[in-house]
Amino acid sequence: MRSGHSFANGVAAFMAVSLVAVTPLVAVAWSNAGLPSEPDAPVAAIFPPWWDGDRALAAATRAGGRIIAVGGLDSTLVLAGEDSGLAERLRHEGAWLILDAEAA
Repeated sequence: MRSGHSFANGVAAFMAVSLVAVTPLVAVAWSNAGLPSEPDAPVAAIFPPWWDGDRALAAATRAGGRIIAVGGLDSTLVLAGEDSGLAERLRHEGAWLILDAEAA
């Protein structure tokens, strides 16, 4: 019996390590997939859903985004920026996902 538990524990440990290793790679690829091709094109920034509108607006403003609209949740904003660095600054301010606003 002891070897069965050892094998199961090894498989569980391998799965946990694999998940931890792969998740950031998938998140980065997914978060960049929907970015607009034009640097000043509007983007939809999705902040954590528990953020209220004031917190999301403050984060977007600090990132240099000009607010065009608020989405279905107060933590989802449509923004325009002057340069291609807006998406990275929004992520730094806490945005979970940045999408091309035209595609979203």
